[in-house]
Amino acid sequence: MNKAVVTLCIGEEWKRMASLTHPTIKSYANRIDADFIVINNPVFNIDPGFEKFQIANILEHYNRVIFLDTDIIVRSFCPDLFDIVPERDIGAFIESNYMFWSEEVDQRAAIRGMQEQLGDISWNKDYCNTGVLVVSKRHAPIFDINHGQVVHLHEQTQLNYNIKKLGFWVHDIGLRFNKMDLVNPGAERFEAYIMHYAGRGYTNEFHNMEKKLARIKEDLNIIEQIERYENE
Repeated sequence: MNKAVVTLCIGEEWKRMASLTHPTIKSYANRIDADFIVINNPVFNIDPGFEKFQIANILEHYNRVIFLDTDIIVRSFCPDLFDIVPERDIGAFIESNYMFWSEEVDQRAAIRGMQEQLGDISWNKDYCNTGVLVVSKRHAPIFDINHGQVVHLHEQTQLNYNIKKLGFWVHDIGLRFNKMDLVNPGAERFEAYIMHYAGRGYTNEFHNMEKKLARIKEDLNIIEQIERYENE
């Protein structure tokens, strides 16, 4: 079976982050016997996040794909998500089970806004974070850019809408496979399989790239020390 681990990296800032995080993602791909693919050439020119929709083309050549955002560290003990998520299902973390609204993030408004512009599909719960996705060939239609898009709500809400509209089942991969500080902040990130630096990125300020890069560097050093100690 052809398998790939795919990430997205467009722009100089993200290349700086990729220099830190991509080695952990590539190592994971090697461990689970999957090709490693970086989407780095924009083709839609809508919003950088929508380049994730290039996965539709990748699925023409691969049976299954794990997508991982570039702001992610994959730990060396991370299990094979292809073994965990049934091929018929989409694998994702249903973050609304932990957080549906806060002063910083309002998924309810995103869900309403999407349906107001693209049509009511009776969607009122189950909002997934798409920083970690497990998909198969049958799921390629969720990446069809021609369904219409609402750019100001970003590709994450668009993908959620498409998943709901097309009736695909989401296998909840759980918090350890997509640990963000926005969701259940008390949980220890170093116990997670996948550490995701979305939003604040374990800093005190949203979307501050310099602070995120510093945090990732620090966390990678901590991980190295932890693993050295465990291997002694």
